[in-house]
Amino acid sequence: MGVLGSFLLGANDTDTRQHIPKLEPRLFLGRKHQTIARAITSLADGGKDYDIVSVADWLEAKALMEQAGGRIYLNSLLDSIVTTQALEYHLAIVREDATRRSLCQRAIRLAEAAGNEELDVNELQKQAEAVAHDLSLDSATESQFIHEFIDEILDNMDRVDRAGFRGLSTGFSGLNTLTRGLEPGYILLAGRPANGKTTFAINMALHQARIRQGLLDRPARVGFLSIEMDKDRLVRRFISHYLRNPWDLVPSGSTKEQWRKERRAAGREIAKLPIAINDTPGELSDVVAACYEMRYKKDVDVVYIDYIQRIRIAGKHNSREREVSMISNRFGDLWKELGIPIIVLSQLNRNLMNRDDRIPELSDLRDSGTLEQDADIVMMIWDPAQHKRTGSVQVSVPKNREGKNGVVYFDWDKAGHHFSEHIKIEEPEEPAISPA
Repeated sequence: MGVLGSFLLGANDTDTRQHIPKLEPRLFLGRKHQTIARAITSLADGGKDYDIVSVADWLEAKALMEQAGGRIYLNSLLDSIVTTQALEYHLAIVREDATRRSLCQRAIRLAEAAGNEELDVNELQKQAEAVAHDLSLDSATESQFIHEFIDEILDNMDRVDRAGFRGLSTGFSGLNTLTRGLEPGYILLAGRPANGKTTFAINMALHQARIRQGLLDRPARVGFLSIEMDKDRLVRRFISHYLRNPWDLVPSGSTKEQWRKERRAAGREIAKLPIAINDTPGELSDVVAACYEMRYKKDVDVVYIDYIQRIRIAGKHNSREREVSMISNRFGDLWKELGIPIIVLSQLNRNLMNRDDRIPELSDLRDSGTLEQDADIVMMIWDPAQHKRTGSVQVSVPKNREGKNGVVYFDWDKAGHHFSEHIKIEEPEEPAISPA
């Protein structure tokens, strides 16, 4: 119902219309839904409107209204939907259900054929190969010629020129200089425990939710998925950041009553921000489902996941490294499905503690060698004070597919959960080219 209702509700919406090629009547189980889907696609293919009135007229003209469930049922599809934001999510579910049904049907037919002793084994193998071939075609994504999407790319380039950013601001000018903003992709923010990676993510998330983002022309809607801590602890950190002071520590010159009022006022301001929080358990399937829910029901523009080493995949695995590789590969696909930046926090190996400088490198990413390969951007945070060193907190960008590598320096107010930036950027020197 969700898919068909979304198409009827968004009949005049460009974003909804672009999903028409994915609306295949054969994907629906019931005859009613197949008939309504056929009406919508027929009207759309003919360049006509497919709002509820047009669909009803088409069904009446084809004498298919009763087969579609009648006008009351048609109206109920529209009444069941208040927004089209989840259309892509519901389409994916319909396609997945149809694939499962098809698999079951073909497996039954193949099993019946295998039980027929009169059937030649070579013929049976050909039938099995044909099933595999058909399934591959069913699941294949449709290719596109460049002319079909070049205008969208050129329009995006123009928007980047006007905004000066490719994506969302990090909230820090030096980091923005390196990344030119966080565009849709898989972004890792890594650090040792107690080096400030969650606090740094909170700083970026609150900035994005407060300040107008150039490409969006509004503040971003942020999703924060915390596996490490529950939503109460996370929001307490948000409030401490806003107050620049620990929420449970009365600052000098203030009374307990005054502080309670300030804290409540801060909480009310935080509550106005478009931030959705999910403190889901750490199963990968739950994490992916939460990301889909945030994207298509809360319409978020970016998702933070804290943190990858707390995520598990159901069942047994040969090694933890293999499991983390599978999780990382899933995030590499997930950002494409959602079309937004996914910022995933990660721990670093203890091995770096054995080195003299203790400054993190890509090889220090914990539990998997594929993390650095899968991610589009890797940011690493390092606090010298945690390693008995002096100096500013460093955030390095050792990998950046679409921008520069370098290091930016910060002051970290740990009690107030707040980072402030030194406008000092170190970029790696270009290797000298020997004359021929």
